[in-house]
Amino acid sequence: MDANGDDEQLSGLFYAIAEEATFPWQGSVLGDTVSIVGAEMPDNDRLRIDLVVEKNGKQTRIEARSVEVLPPYPEAHLYLVA
Repeated sequence: MDANGDDEQLSGLFYAIAEEATFPWQGSVLGDTVSIVGAEMPDNDRLRIDLVVEKNGKQTRIEARSVEVLPPYPEAHLYLVA
């Protein structure tokens, strides 16, 4: 990816996820199964991606590296592996 610095690389990765991802996905957070329903970039921290997870009708943003994507894996999960 052609970018000037980490923040531009992460922004490019985020927009690739946003364009390619079809939600929901199944995931796990601290052993609890959740639905991953979206992705967001925090305004105050441009060097991370948050996933929006839902359980029992309640949505929460969690840093992507803290969420395990469960099979069957969506195609866009490969962007998160990067």
